[in-house]
Amino acid sequence: MTGRWAQRVYAADDTVSAELPSFGTYAVFADVATFKDMGQASWARDAVDTLLGANMVVGMAPGVFEPNGLLTRAQFATLLVKADGLAPERFTPTPFTDVAPTAWYAPYVAAAYRAGLVVGVGSGSFAPDAPVTREEMAVMLSKAILEDDGSHSLARFSDAGSVASWARAGVEAVVGAGIMTGFPDGTFRPRSVATRAQAAAVVASYLGYDGKT
Repeated sequence: MTGRWAQRVYAADDTVSAELPSFGTYAVFADVATFKDMGQASWARDAVDTLLGANMVVGMAPGVFEPNGLLTRAQFATLLVKADGLAPERFTPTPFTDVAPTAWYAPYVAAAYRAGLVVGVGSGSFAPDAPVTREEMAVMLSKAILEDDGSHSLARFSDAGSVASWARAGVEAVVGAGIMTGFPDGTFRPRSVATRAQAAAVVASYLGYDGKT
């Protein structure tokens, strides 16, 4: 990630004030659009507004975000590429036989693959249209943060044993970094598919994380 994000931004009287983590060059994003259906997931409203202001998300229809809709693996890879400030690679092939070069997400999957953020699901496939699970989301995110020391236990989650062995280190890393959390009932739900609101909250949290690679 080449830029840094302010933790708090205030706008009033045509001026913008922000608490900045250090000296440097910053960009101010503004978007007057809003989604009228965020009442379905009001807890994620600030996160969605953050991504909307940064031009990282769009609605499913004018004024409609569908916060409880499911997110695909290609859509999450696209979000992660945008969050890392990577350029879509329109002419870079991928090893995935199910990512057509003409697909809208192909440049983003290519960029994510080249940056080492994503891998396939086996047999040369990426499964771009499959809903992304929470543990898959965690693994993708873990590849974009500084190396973790592996000391973060998942014992706080009652379903920690359900985390797949291939995903455990990734889940430990993002939980330890505070980028992903569990649910009020003490579960992490690793194999549940992520909603659009959940993904927005996670990516917004990632944007505020200092330990990016």
